[in-house]
Amino acid sequence: MTHTEYSPTDSADEPQNHVFAAICGYVQLQQMCLMDVIKNCYQVQRNLFNGVVAEFVRSFMLGREHLNPQFSNNVNT
Repeated sequence: MTHTEYSPTDSADEPQNHVFAAICGYVQLQQMCLMDVIKNCYQVQRNLFNGVVAEFVRSFMLGREHLNPQFSNNVNT
């Protein structure tokens, strides 16, 4: 049950369009799995923001290298 009747949208077509787009996305992910483009549909979600997050960290850390953890070699006594 999708509960589209409870959707707070302006027109009756908007929930149907959303459900249709979700089904199209699911079908495309399944096709990519079958063609061995991806291993599973969660791989796309996991890797979606890796580049964005890495770029943010790089730009945020400019001039803040002192925030990086400083590791020292352990000495056994």
